[in-house]
Amino acid sequence: MTKDKHSEFKIGVTVLVAAIILVLGILWGKRVDLSGGDQRVAVHFEDILGVDTGSTVLINGIKQGKVDQVELRQDGAIVTISLDEAVVLYTDAVFQITTPELMSGKVINVFPGSSGEKPSEGHIFKGMPTGDMTVVMRSAGYFIEDLREMLGALEETINELNRTIADTTIREALIASAKNLDATSEQALNITRENRQKLSVIMDNLVASSAVLSELMEENSTQMTNTISDVGGLATSLRSSAERLDHLTAKIEAGDGALGMMINDQEFADKLAKTVSDLDSLIVQIQKKGIKTKISIF
Repeated sequence: MTKDKHSEFKIGVTVLVAAIILVLGILWGKRVDLSGGDQRVAVHFEDILGVDTGSTVLINGIKQGKVDQVELRQDGAIVTISLDEAVVLYTDAVFQITTPELMSGKVINVFPGSSGEKPSEGHIFKGMPTGDMTVVMRSAGYFIEDLREMLGALEETINELNRTIADTTIREALIASAKNLDATSEQALNITRENRQKLSVIMDNLVASSAVLSELMEENSTQMTNTISDVGGLATSLRSSAERLDHLTAKIEAGDGALGMMINDQEFADKLAKTVSDLDSLIVQIQKKGIKTKISIF
């Protein structure tokens, strides 16, 4: 009886150990993290490239967490990952979606950073683009599409050019233009050949004139400097005179001073006009009748 119980106990222990090993194997195969994953981090990616819930998260290439949630947004997706609580991230941490092997699934590779500044609560990290095969193939697809459009445009241009050349009128005009251009080039070449010596003399004269002008400027540099200084002084004087004239004009317009009062006083202006009129009448009378004088001697 005792032996039977002992055998049953051994069998029970063996079954229990096997069950535990089986469960652990299944969890390991499903990449279930049993360490707790107490640290949750949010990362924004413009393109998650096939990352889904349960995808592995690597810290410097070592498995330290998994993807808990993927939230799609208009500008990409927010990926929430759980990491081992011992992992320390800084604000300059880098998150990249990579493919360790060509046929394997996507993983998020994390480089914790080195700034020493820890992120605030609720901080959302910015995922960086990666250069794995998926992105390369996608970029190649975009390039091929652009190349196809460019080739189509080039083909259309060539067809249009062929239609233009096929037009007899345009073809004859192009031939005539080419002949005229050839004749003009030949004439210009002949003129250059015939006047080569004259052109050489002209160039020599220009060089000599430049040398003389340079020497003249060096010899008269002091006088030129003085002249420029005098012109500057004259400009300053003119500016000062203009300012005084503006000041005087303003005083006259405001009625300040005798001249201002004379110009702005309407009564004085009327009297002055009457005096001028009387003087004009007197002159006319003198011209007609002359001047009669009466002299008495004491």
